[in-house]
Amino acid sequence: MASHGYACWHASPPGYLALASALVFCSALLGGCDRIRGGLPATVTEGTSHVYRDKVREQRIGPRHDLTLRELLVVSAGTDSVGDWALGKPRAVAEANDGSIYVLDSDWKHVFLFDSTGALRRRIGGGYGAGADQMLLPVDMAAYDGHLHVLDYELNRVIVFDGNGPFDRVIQLGDQGRNVAATASGLWIRLMHPRQGRMVDLYDWGGEQPVARVGVHETDSAYHEAGVGGNIGTLRDGGIAYVHGSGAFLQFVRTHAEPRVVPVGPPSDWKYEEDPPPGLEPMYLPREVTYGVIEWGSDRVMVLSREINSPEARTTLTLIDNGGAVVAEGIFAGLGEVLSLDAGADPSTVFLTFLNPPKVVKYQVDIRWP
Repeated sequence: MASHGYACWHASPPGYLALASALVFCSALLGGCDRIRGGLPATVTEGTSHVYRDKVREQRIGPRHDLTLRELLVVSAGTDSVGDWALGKPRAVAEANDGSIYVLDSDWKHVFLFDSTGALRRRIGGGYGAGADQMLLPVDMAAYDGHLHVLDYELNRVIVFDGNGPFDRVIQLGDQGRNVAATASGLWIRLMHPRQGRMVDLYDWGGEQPVARVGVHETDSAYHEAGVGGNIGTLRDGGIAYVHGSGAFLQFVRTHAEPRVVPVGPPSDWKYEEDPPPGLEPMYLPREVTYGVIEWGSDRVMVLSREINSPEARTTLTLIDNGGAVVAEGIFAGLGEVLSLDAGADPSTVFLTFLNPPKVVKYQVDIRWP
């Protein structure tokens, strides 16, 4: 999920707030890695951060409505040589500078290329299967350096395609991943099953084994098991940003620098699910699920969250500055079941993907500044 820009992030919790938890950020310093195609060596330094419960949200008087969306384009169906079709489950979007739109569909096992008007141009990939250019369960996609990087959960690999469509190569991974970010530092993989606080692995362009492992260690099992919420946001200098599954803080990781933690609110409200889906035990689930984070300008990020089991299906986009303060926010009821947030080529636009009905919508983001 490409985004643009990076700032050095610092948490500045008020002194009067009670300590909610001490989070010890431990990442393995496994040495530099040479990128095969001209990148930078990547290391992630060790660091210790103490995160205090932040009450930015509680200090506000009522919800904010200074961030609004204007619909620019809807992509939901198209026609190719096979005939009519509709999107199945769009999972990730990337937009090229010429307005071309790439959509990863995990049901069709393809990347679809649309032009700037939403017309289908071609399908990328070999469809369902385990062949070099095929996919079993594609779950995320990142665009970088003129290439598309498709993460396949079942095959434990990233399939690389040229932006024009041809298959390039396969990068094998050591663990199953849920999200991918591609930067000058290499491939960042959010793990499907976090272990002992390890949440994101960094691979060089050769793959096989991670060269660095990052995450947050915490004695509270709710923090420990929550993992990463939503996608990994890429940063201009090769670093990443992601929201911890608790919803309480953002984690910023950049190469050759100490990782930063920015509190963005109290932990998510957790509910006990007494009637889970068949085959699952009763469990605790967050009432709000974070679906993505993108870099917004040089000193802000935008975070997408959505209420689950809510009749209004309320979706929130929150713009947060480098100190963790809420700069602007939009609360939208009835948008639908949002799956992901992706940045557009124009820094004032975003893409949201939806499940029911399956579609991709490009929005202009308008912010009413004070």
